[in-house]
Amino acid sequence: MYVNPNKAVVLKGFDPEVTPDTGYDFAGWDTPIEKKIQYSKGDVIKALYNEKGDVIPQEKPDGSDKPAGYITVTFDKGTNGELEGKTVYYVKPNKEVTVPAPKVKPAVGYEFSKWDKELTQTFKEDTKITAEYKTLENIIPQKNTDGSDKPDGYVTVTFKSDANGTLSGTTVYYVKSNTEVDLTSTADAIGKNPNVGYTEDGGTWTPAIESKRYDADAEYTFKFKPLDDVIPKTKDDDSERPEGYVKVTLIPTDKATDIANKVYFVNPNKEVTITNKPEGKTETIDGINYTYIFTGWTVTKGTIASWSDENIKGTFIQDTEITAQYKTSVNPGELIAAPVGKENVITPVGVKPDAKDLIKNIPGSEKDPLPDGTSFDYAENGEPNVNEAGKTTAKVKVTYPNGKTVIVEVPITVVGNVVPQKPGEDKPNVPSNYVKVTFVIDPHTGGKIADGETTIYYVNPDKEVTVPQPKTVAETGYEFEKWNPDTSTAKKYDKDTTVKGNFKKLEDIIPSTDENGKPNAKPEGYVTVRFLTNDNGSLEGETVYYVNPKAKITMKDIKAPTIIPNDDYLVANPEWRPDLTDDNSKIISDRWYLANYKAKVKNPTEFKITYISGNPEGGKVDPKSEVVKIDGGEIKGSTATPNECYKFVKWIDADGNKVSDSEYFVPTDRKEATYVAIFEKKQTTVLVPDPIPCPNPDKPEPKPEKPETDRTSGKDRIETGIEVSKKYFDKSKIVIIADEKDFPDSMTASVLSKILRAPILLTNTNKLDPRVAAEIKRLGAEDVIIVGGENSISEKVAKELANYDKDTVERLAGKDRYETSAEVARRVVGLTGQKRLRSNSKRRNLRRRPNNRSICSKRRIPNPTSKEK
Repeated sequence: MYVNPNKAVVLKGFDPEVTPDTGYDFAGWDTPIEKKIQYSKGDVIKALYNEKGDVIPQEKPDGSDKPAGYITVTFDKGTNGELEGKTVYYVKPNKEVTVPAPKVKPAVGYEFSKWDKELTQTFKEDTKITAEYKTLENIIPQKNTDGSDKPDGYVTVTFKSDANGTLSGTTVYYVKSNTEVDLTSTADAIGKNPNVGYTEDGGTWTPAIESKRYDADAEYTFKFKPLDDVIPKTKDDDSERPEGYVKVTLIPTDKATDIANKVYFVNPNKEVTITNKPEGKTETIDGINYTYIFTGWTVTKGTIASWSDENIKGTFIQDTEITAQYKTSVNPGELIAAPVGKENVITPVGVKPDAKDLIKNIPGSEKDPLPDGTSFDYAENGEPNVNEAGKTTAKVKVTYPNGKTVIVEVPITVVGNVVPQKPGEDKPNVPSNYVKVTFVIDPHTGGKIADGETTIYYVNPDKEVTVPQPKTVAETGYEFEKWNPDTSTAKKYDKDTTVKGNFKKLEDIIPSTDENGKPNAKPEGYVTVRFLTNDNGSLEGETVYYVNPKAKITMKDIKAPTIIPNDDYLVANPEWRPDLTDDNSKIISDRWYLANYKAKVKNPTEFKITYISGNPEGGKVDPKSEVVKIDGGEIKGSTATPNECYKFVKWIDADGNKVSDSEYFVPTDRKEATYVAIFEKKQTTVLVPDPIPCPNPDKPEPKPEKPETDRTSGKDRIETGIEVSKKYFDKSKIVIIADEKDFPDSMTASVLSKILRAPILLTNTNKLDPRVAAEIKRLGAEDVIIVGGENSISEKVAKELANYDKDTVERLAGKDRYETSAEVARRVVGLTGQKRLRSNSKRRNLRRRPNNRSICSKRRIPNPTSKEK
């Protein structure tokens, strides 16, 4: 273009037409040609462009806003839904882009599946991308309990049970609305778990389930069918026995015309009446006719009870055997009573009662006396075992004058020579001649008997015995002295006796060592005053005192040790830090006093920081000192490490001020100073049969010899357990079952295994491993004990195990592993009487537990898992 160089001109209207490349918009010229400008020779006016976006949404439905050269991408809703948002985009060709998809709203009964073409690609031509759908089932089980997975257009159907049982499995479903749906098979698949006394067989849903259309949420309730409280057994096995029912067996004996036992399955939660009247038989002995006449029933296994007619009324909570009782008619009209065993017979350990004393209606008795000339002896193998406390049974042979004999079984309770009356319980069942021994401590005499201790015992007056003394709690400033009389020495108690406990007053200030240099024990509740020194000198005299915090003691009452400085140091003023010169405050907590030194000659270029342990038996510090250059020297600090049974508390400075809670401490003050690490004993919950002292770091225990290893293994945990069982058990009447994945349960069971001499077998939570079933058969087990709740061993597996138990599978379980271990511990205590050891192993320290387990198992003491506190 040519212009007059001497004139300012407007070039607007003279500019050429601009055709931008694809992907660009013309934005104008780099010179404002609409204004008058005087141009020079060679001036160039350049076109300006803006780059378009790679993906541009359509704004005008007619497509007039489509940039030149761009490709159109259109989203299509497909056949089973609608689209929300932008559905048409203009895309730069020959460049990989991602086109944003609109929201797909499927029609009822459908679920968006995918787009039929990739959203990220290089588009070369106009493209249509179509939504594809997946058909939903008419019935969909709920997965999210908050209902967030419920499809649009569906209703919620909930299945629940009445109060007589529970449901398991999926109980909430989403159902396509306004569609014919039959939920019968869905409801049938739900697990139904009746309470004792009810069954799912014959149960019904309310309302009734039928094929229908659902237009709103619905709810169905399963009603369990009540069982009869008494169900006669008609089959050879126990398949008719409802879950939770107990077995009641009526034994007519050989005195009945029909000697077959009658068995009933009974609801343990209900009082029931079982009516059965056996007909006594008649037999002839030595020409005399004896007719047995039924007189009632007596429990011979289970809770003791008896009935005087054919109506057995009661609540039975365990398997029970009830035996018929008879009297005998000899000659017309003449009745001879049957022998009746005494009830609630009690005898001390080692005292075998006379056989005659076990029969209630001996000759001369007021009611149904046996005939004169009747004799009483123990039957063969019928003498009771009175060698240890517990339950036993005597078999008494009753011989009539005509020579006929009858065996009577009499339950006997054998009690020890010393029987405790546990706190809060009634007097225990003991022989009438036992005397009472009571422990007491007069109030306000320096202490008391510890809460929960047994203070009353009943004692056999015919034996020399020792009576366990209760633990005591002394008040601060006192210690327990003795019981009077001393029950730890064996002696006889011929009358009720009161045993008094005495406390003695302690000194309010007690040095840590006696006059012979032997350590004094620190009384309970006392605080400690320590005098410390760094390596600038030493102390001469007593450095540790135990002080009664209630005695109003001050530092003026305590003799401080003498400070002996090293050659390069002097004793500073004050002599001790903190300064105790005018300290009249009462000592009510632990105190530390640090000997105060000053150097005879101060080094102008460096200073020394000293670190010491406030109680060396509790821990150590490393390093113990460091010398730091005044000009920029680095302070590296020191680390406090507690000994076993102790924990680090804090660092303090020489004046007793806390400077750090961290074991690793780096001082911030750049000056000569001494810092003290404070340790204290851990508060633990471990009780052991014999005191186990904390290790002395200065006298390490010798390393034990490495034991020989005896390894038994299998290809997995289940097989390993079976191999151990085969190795150590030829036969076992009892077997313990635990979850293969739950190590704490099987470990907790180890003490029980030791006591019962029973193997521990592991199995899957939800299925009885066939290898385990085979091993139970090999062992000949008759009793199965499960350790762990239903999350460890399911009820399904428990039912499978019932096939190997002669009565009822026993489960020791709590709501978590801690309560489960407590249940096992209670069982162990019931078997052994020992309860003094508890291992405080935590969930996260399982690899440390076997040591505790071996101690507990060896001593046959419970090994429960505990929580943090």
